[in-house]
Amino acid sequence: ELPGNRLFDGADNLAENPHAALLVLVPGVRETLRIEGRAHLSTDPEVRSATAIDGREPWGALVLDVERAFVHCGKSLTRSHLWDPDSWLPAGRRPRMAGVLAAHLAANRGADEQSEPATVDRVEADLEEAYRLRLW
Repeated sequence: ELPGNRLFDGADNLAENPHAALLVLVPGVRETLRIEGRAHLSTDPEVRSATAIDGREPWGALVLDVERAFVHCGKSLTRSHLWDPDSWLPAGRRPRMAGVLAAHLAANRGADEQSEPATVDRVEADLEEAYRLRLW
């Protein structure tokens, strides 16, 4: 929660079910690492200090108490050609994440909202600005 809207959107889910998992993908490596355990939010100063980036500490951090870890073979990534750029759709034919987000925003708009609905181009511009100016 480094940028700090202080909402920690997943907190409700975490309170209801603290089981969490991570799938670690390394570009170019076919094998993956799956880590599972119980997660909790920590505001411990030592945890916050250990997760600082460029001297900025988050107000809270998600801690995963590892219960199991597995290395998965790379068969599915090999079959999918995920790391093979020659198999990728050309840039103009790839789905735009901004389209997915705009549809999500539209589906969650209240009928009484007065603001203009988010367009794909506006969402994409907002994403690019955030990546450029608010990465941390």
